[in-house]
Amino acid sequence: MRTAIIGLLLSASPLLAQDDARQVFDSYFGKSRPAATGGAAQSKPEYRPATPARRTPAKQAGSTASKLAGSALGVTIWKMETPAARDDARLLVQAGGAATEFAPHRMEAGEPLKQGDRVRLSIETPADGYLYVVDQELRADGALGPPFLIFPTAITRGGDNHVRSGQLVEIPAQTDPLNVFLVQAKGPSDEGEHLSIILTPSPIPGLKLTPAAQELAKETFDSWVSNYRTDFQHLELVGGKGKSWTEAEKQAGMGGAKLLTQADPGPQTIFVFPERAGQPVMAVIRLQIQQR
Repeated sequence: MRTAIIGLLLSASPLLAQDDARQVFDSYFGKSRPAATGGAAQSKPEYRPATPARRTPAKQAGSTASKLAGSALGVTIWKMETPAARDDARLLVQAGGAATEFAPHRMEAGEPLKQGDRVRLSIETPADGYLYVVDQELRADGALGPPFLIFPTAITRGGDNHVRSGQLVEIPAQTDPLNVFLVQAKGPSDEGEHLSIILTPSPIPGLKLTPAAQELAKETFDSWVSNYRTDFQHLELVGGKGKSWTEAEKQAGMGGAKLLTQADPGPQTIFVFPERAGQPVMAVIRLQIQQR
């Protein structure tokens, strides 16, 4: 993702049944966002499991609330498209030596991208914490390249990786000199990228930020994986694919002063971590180049 970002594929251990999935937004993001002021509230978003469901273990049996108690991460992939009249918000992007206006549209995890596409990520957490995003090259033989910390950096948000519920973190930021990722294979052996999104209740000690992505020591990142990675469930917003960026989402991602409300759109993709409330969590996703 340092020079390329590609279509999203996720592998996860299934943890929630379909009936529970319909209540995920309400249980996490809805109750963590402030109420809308004025006007009628939108209908609550519905989510569907994107990985097969399995029977809830006996230790988790009980009410829906107890089964859903835990943590969550919301991720939306935005693909830059030529603006149309129906599009609400626009983004000015440096493209081909000139500033060009694009309309970001939602993508479901798993949709392939092609060479030359421009994309962005937005991440929402229903609980306060500290966000980290690590990228590794995924090679054709399945091997992973060295880990690079792509968020936080000293440039994006001035190095501030503290997040609040209802707040959107955009990668790249709207104000970054390059505010989109360009889909571009770096070599014939490139299969894609392996992305780790980490949320911790307190800052990870010992990190010194650099203006650009920095390579992490293998031992350092291995310890993060050992301490933070756990099972999660992957869910997708029903009817969200292709929806355009809203003005509320644009404003919420611009500096973090404005929060999303309960009436604003939910994240496109949600990762749920049952029984992990208040603990570090890690969502692992694989970004893969479309094969012709």
